[in-house]
Amino acid sequence: MIIVPKARTARDVWWVDVMLTQLESKLGLTKPIGLEVLIEEAEGLFNAQEIAKASPRVEALIFGVGDLSASLHARVGGNFRPAPGTYPGDFWHHARVQVLAAARAAGIDAIDSPYPDYADADGYRTDAEHAAMLGFDGKWAIHPSQVPIANKVFTPTPDEIAHARNLVDGYRAAQTGGVGALGQDGQLVDAGHLRLAENVLAKAELALTDSGAVR
Repeated sequence: MIIVPKARTARDVWWVDVMLTQLESKLGLTKPIGLEVLIEEAEGLFNAQEIAKASPRVEALIFGVGDLSASLHARVGGNFRPAPGTYPGDFWHHARVQVLAAARAAGIDAIDSPYPDYADADGYRTDAEHAAMLGFDGKWAIHPSQVPIANKVFTPTPDEIAHARNLVDGYRAAQTGGVGALGQDGQLVDAGHLRLAENVLAKAELALTDSGAVR
């Protein structure tokens, strides 16, 4: 796995792909080298969708908030956020969703940005929870103390897993009777809910088979 920093266009990723293909051929490597691409420039954010699909080697997009702050001329502090109370809402919400949507459209993982203030465990946890709610698969950890927090936040809880399994089982049972939607625990359950539940179960299975690794 190689991380490609500061990708601005799809051609940047394509060129890395070309070089790796040549190296793999020369060295006789049989397992392709994967790529994770950092979206951390204004041009890269603008072209995120094309970058995500630039090569079959690309396995993830990473939201690089640090250099993106500088590229956008954002007025932020050392933790790449504005002073508390000075901005109404989540400062990086729109950019995060752009990276996330580009990754999902390409069928690859989306990894959230680092959190430089490693002494602020609660801040890291909150930031990771926001990213997990949006749908990110993980978050960079720049200090060992952040790793267990990320693992816990991005792994579905036992209650979430049980609820998802109950929903899937109920919906599948209803489908056998020709029903496309049902009421369960006082709530409508349809195909959209099924997809959400299947996402939870897929992440839970990945956490078990991948030893809870954090990127």
